[in-house]
Amino acid sequence: MKRRGGERGKRDDQRRARSIVTLEDVARVAGVHYSTVSRALDPSKVWRVNPATRKHVQAVARRMGYQRDMVASGLKRGRTHTVAVVVADLANPFTAPVLRGIANRLEGAGMMSLIGETQDDSKRLARILDHLLSRRVDAIILTAARLSDGPALRRISRKGIPVVLAVRDVAGIRFPSCTNDELLGGRLAAEHLIGLGHRRLAQLRGPKDVSPTVERAQGFSKAVAAARAVEIVVRSTAATPTPDEGRRLMRMLLDGKGPLPTAVFAH
Repeated sequence: MKRRGGERGKRDDQRRARSIVTLEDVARVAGVHYSTVSRALDPSKVWRVNPATRKHVQAVARRMGYQRDMVASGLKRGRTHTVAVVVADLANPFTAPVLRGIANRLEGAGMMSLIGETQDDSKRLARILDHLLSRRVDAIILTAARLSDGPALRRISRKGIPVVLAVRDVAGIRFPSCTNDELLGGRLAAEHLIGLGHRRLAQLRGPKDVSPTVERAQGFSKAVAAARAVEIVVRSTAATPTPDEGRRLMRMLLDGKGPLPTAVFAH
């Protein structure tokens, strides 16, 4: 019984192998050389093939159901065609559109994304970065960095893998970054509330070691002071940017003994 099962498995493997369309198969049906097919189906080399031949080869490949072997291609070139995207919180509504935008651009370039979630935990980030290095991803887009993550980022910078910081920046780390003008955002929030006639304002601040919330808080406070309005300070900051932490800070504000603000900026 055991031997028959092994033979059956071998036959299944052989059937699967026969169902895989190779470059040689496409070349034979298209009536061109193997190397021509290889170039016509490789985005980085397709320009080397005559347009009419390229169109013919690609049509034959589609008709035959050819699928490029990305694993084999990656081993040959030392690439995995994978970019890791590390986020802080997958449950945050802000995260989904960021991931979608990244995925759309990567897929258009023939690449895939691999997602990691830190849950705003620096130790978890360090472990994720180690895992990504072992998986040989081609690059990392990091949206979850905290100001205290400098050592982990400096360590990965020595590995030579391309890293882009998005959403959150880290002072002293020389990675390319794509971030918002958070100082301006905080200032605009204050100016809007002041423009509505409010003179006593408060802000519920996000984590103290996350660059966007730190910079927004600075922009808000400067604008309030410039307008000679009053900022009622909530001493605590959110441990994580979550609704529960926002409720905790609002309760602290409402339970305070001093005068209450007429407007609140929560971020």
